[in-house]
Amino acid sequence: MTQAEKNVLDAIVQTLQTQMVKIDALEGALIGRGLLKNGERDQYASNYLKAATDDLLLIRTAIANLQTGA
Repeated sequence: MTQAEKNVLDAIVQTLQTQMVKIDALEGALIGRGLLKNGERDQYASNYLKAATDDLLLIRTAIANLQTGA
C-alpha cells in the first residue's frame, strides 16, 4: 500500500469517527433535554441521512482520489 493510499484511508477513518461522535453527541443532547425519546430516531432518519450525506462528502472525494490515483 502506498503512502497516498494510507493517507486516504486515514482520512476516511477520521471522518467516520468524527461523524459518529457528532451523531452520538446530538442524540444524547436531544434525549437529555427531552426533545427526543429513545426509539424515535427512525422518525428523523431523513434528516440524519441529509446531514450524513453532506458530511461524508470528504469520504467520497477521498475514495475517488484513491481510485484515480490523484
